[in-house]
Amino acid sequence: MARLTTNTKWRRMLAWLRREFPLQRPVTVRRLRLLGDECGTCVLERQRFRLEIASNQCSTLQRDSLLHEWAHAMTWFGADAVRQFHGPEWGLAYAKLYRRFLVWNYGRKAKSDG
Repeated sequence: MARLTTNTKWRRMLAWLRREFPLQRPVTVRRLRLLGDECGTCVLERQRFRLEIASNQCSTLQRDSLLHEWAHAMTWFGADAVRQFHGPEWGLAYAKLYRRFLVWNYGRKAKSDG
């Protein structure tokens, strides 16, 4: 089985998230250099989500940060989202995303034993 490039994995993951976990508002996702130790952000501005993922982190951390921020967008319920930043709804959404991602594995078939 051929190895997938980091960019191919990123594009497949975004397409998968948009298809399997559509958001209530449009979303823009960008990888860019973030300051300090910040891994990602989720902002709602002008009725559109903006997710920014730190490009200066390893690809595994970028993937995990994308799932983390997507879970924020999935559970964004207005002004209370700031107060319940990592509340129970977010935790359930993040767990669901992560479990489903592990099964999906970029659309590759699981290795068979034997």
